[in-house]
Amino acid sequence: AFPEDLRFVVVMSGVLAEKTGPALAQYNRSSELARAIVAAWNQSTGRSDANVGEALRRDADARADLTALVAGDPELARRLDQFLVESQDIIPAAADALASGDLARFGELVDASQRGADEGLGNQIDETRHLTAAARRLGGHAASAFGAGYGGSVWALVDQAEADAFAEAWLADYLAAFPD
Repeated sequence: AFPEDLRFVVVMSGVLAEKTGPALAQYNRSSELARAIVAAWNQSTGRSDANVGEALRRDADARADLTALVAGDPELARRLDQFLVESQDIIPAAADALASGDLARFGELVDASQRGADEGLGNQIDETRHLTAAARRLGGHAASAFGAGYGGSVWALVDQAEADAFAEAWLADYLAAFPD
């Protein structure tokens, strides 16, 4: 069960996540790269896995084999690495940390996930970067953007007793940095 003394606070960036024109191509690139990885995997193995997750579930050596397969293509390698680290390393460890009440470790892992979205997927904007950093600076146990990226919202995990004051300070900090 989720601890009763914690609350999620959400701030919307106010930035419309543009998904047309040039932004649409950038938005779709991540899934195109994932499909290219699966196509290369299926071609090299003679299998017909639907996605990287299925390849990982069906083949104990898939992580190492996939990594070796795309090593010569920096763009594919970066996309695969982001997926592997997020799904195989960060998410299970974050679930364990939260279940054991280790909020410091949970925050570190969420920070790593946020960096992966920014560096590996390239789907963060100045506003979501600011909101996550500010939430941590203001005492949030963890904070991350969510949604498809290129705008949107950020959540922060805080102590229930401090949630209202935190939300007020977080919003004020954001509006000072991005008054428009």
